[in-house]
Amino acid sequence: MVLSIYRYWMFSIFTFYCLTLNAQKLPNIQPNSLWASADIKVDGKATVWNNQFQAYNTVTQVFYTLCNDNDNLYLILQASDAIVIRNKIMKGGVTFVIQKGSKKTDKNAISITYPVFEKGAYPKLYLNSKWDNLPSAVPADKYNDTAMLLNNHNLAAIAKTIQVSGIADVDTIISIYNNENIRAFGSFDIKRNYICKISISLLHLGLSAQDTKPFLYHILLNGGTSKYAPRQVVIAGAINSDGSRMPQSQTDKVNMLLSNLNDTYLTTDFWGKYTLAKRP
Repeated sequence: MVLSIYRYWMFSIFTFYCLTLNAQKLPNIQPNSLWASADIKVDGKATVWNNQFQAYNTVTQVFYTLCNDNDNLYLILQASDAIVIRNKIMKGGVTFVIQKGSKKTDKNAISITYPVFEKGAYPKLYLNSKWDNLPSAVPADKYNDTAMLLNNHNLAAIAKTIQVSGIADVDTIISIYNNENIRAFGSFDIKRNYICKISISLLHLGLSAQDTKPFLYHILLNGGTSKYAPRQVVIAGAINSDGSRMPQSQTDKVNMLLSNLNDTYLTTDFWGKYTLAKRP
């Protein structure tokens, strides 16, 4: 058990280090407005702007871009860390909040959460070959292609709803194939990155492309079952495989690792400010 937890955290640290190197030149919060590309689609792909994002948020460990056109506001978000994807996004979804007031405490906010699953109905994902093994019949040189196809197949089969709040006359749970001008879709790429796109009509936000006043936005990666009342598991006295009592120093290390593991399920979030871009 101790060895498994140790490997889990060593992999997590390595992944975070690689992400940090890739993201070190990006700001933590997107500083500028951006006009949406003419070919932007809510399709779960980050190919717009050649996979270049406007910011990398270190708290949530996601790359993201906010942009708009005359009709819609778009969020494109990418998560690369397997723990973030599995323990947060797939357990509680990504929530995109647009705060129409000027203060974080204002209650007239609109939020969109995706993906949304029924309790316990989470997709089977292959995020890293060390932890999720594909069938042995899959050739090594086809692992990434097969993992991507299976991940997207398993995700698409059950990621069919969006949770909405704050919009009059729109249900709290709607289909991804809705007529409300609210779109959300996610998928995995060949590197097992998860890309999520969300769009919402400016009309729902009470905004016009001509507006010049900035508004607040809030992005949350919702934790899993322990996100509201995290329960700390503490080992008081562990027994080794040979029946001997585990030394207290080793027990303390296990408790520390369990505490860190529990934290991976907690909700992380950040705030930003955005002003609608004007057509170039």
